[in-house]
Amino acid sequence: MELLENITIPQSLADSIDAGTLTISDHLLLAAAQFTAALFPVAEVYIGSQQQAVEAPALFVDYYSLTNQKRLAPTSEYEFGLEITYVPADSLDRRELQNAIFLVQQNLDRLESDIGAFRCFSKDSDITDGLAHVTGAVSVWETDVPEDPIIVQADQNITQQGADKI
Repeated sequence: MELLENITIPQSLADSIDAGTLTISDHLLLAAAQFTAALFPVAEVYIGSQQQAVEAPALFVDYYSLTNQKRLAPTSEYEFGLEITYVPADSLDRRELQNAIFLVQQNLDRLESDIGAFRCFSKDSDITDGLAHVTGAVSVWETDVPEDPIIVQADQNITQQGADKI
């Protein structure tokens, strides 16, 4: 995934991208940052916790909770509490905060990533200390595929056949 120009990521995440070691939570944060950066193209979007001395308007994308439940043998379900925080250009303009909340909530549904789409199935918001916060619950299912040589060969064949048709 090529990140939009108005996204700033921490060095540790950049290192994981380069090494090809992204986790599900990394993919979620990148997808949420892409979504947010596209909605607010003139604002800088930061992945991670809020920072001091940023140029407003700015947005921060992070998650505040993670639960994990084991399902059938190779399947796990993760539920993330996603948070998008909007720092307004004018801290006294409540309408700017309300519009940011409405825009995010209106569009926050599918977050596209390199591993598939994440769905936000519940959203909430508030305005606290001059910042707009939108939170959402995102559920992700992960299935471990065994390292069976037959499955690996079949996957390679399917991938190659798909590439031949393009």
